[in-house]
Amino acid sequence: MVYNRNNPVAKVYRNDTPGQGNALLVDLVGTDSEPLGTGAQVIAACGSRRVLRQVEAGSGFISQRPPTLHFGLGDCRAVDSLEIRWPSGTRQTVTGLGVNERVTITEGSDEVATASLRSRNYNRRDLAPVAGELSAPRPDLAFRALGSDDELRLASFDRGTVVVNFWATWCTACVLEMPDLEELSSRFAGRVSFLGVSLDEGKSDEEILAFAAERGTSYRQVLGTVADQMPFSSLGGSPPGAIPLTAVIHRGTIRAVYVGQIDPGELAELLDNLR
Repeated sequence: MVYNRNNPVAKVYRNDTPGQGNALLVDLVGTDSEPLGTGAQVIAACGSRRVLRQVEAGSGFISQRPPTLHFGLGDCRAVDSLEIRWPSGTRQTVTGLGVNERVTITEGSDEVATASLRSRNYNRRDLAPVAGELSAPRPDLAFRALGSDDELRLASFDRGTVVVNFWATWCTACVLEMPDLEELSSRFAGRVSFLGVSLDEGKSDEEILAFAAERGTSYRQVLGTVADQMPFSSLGGSPPGAIPLTAVIHRGTIRAVYVGQIDPGELAELLDNLR
């Protein structure tokens, strides 16, 4: 997980590589002065392979490492031994450990608590990957449809997929991507909804709708604000109000946020994979 101190969003990254090696997670319980075993070194032995990890209190600028030690073991089928060098100077050796487990070891105790690890690799064997790089709940937003007083809520699209495009008449990149968005809306008609959210201020509904129609857009248009866009700009790592910004919401979950002019091929590939 990564948290950006200048952007109030925590991002969780998931490893979807096609292959998956074996691993061992180790939690240490030390003395009262160092209950997490801070400073302890652990060497995992597997055949001729030796892997060293150390429990650290922190690293880098205002950052903190987790106390759990992660050993990537590749194709090792078992751990021959764990040698623990405790901060107190005591050395302890644990044997008979398997792989793909999380173990808790207490200083001076022969008892080892063990729990199996669940596979987190969504591309492994027959597990299909989840399309999209994000998995965030959509905000509960309501827009006013341009040209009427009708209210349109994002929740109304929760049974399917909607592409939400924040734009304005003064935005050159927004205008350049309009033909691509229109082509995609036609290509995915019946499967994916498209929604244009204008951030224009000081223009009438008729002016905005006429501007969009002149560029060939036929998908629905609503009026929004920078505040409406902020939940998406935060996920995309862009300043509030920066447009164009396009979000893909699938069954109530934000699956992707594109900052700047879209790549129609990339967006089409994502929409193809969302079922």
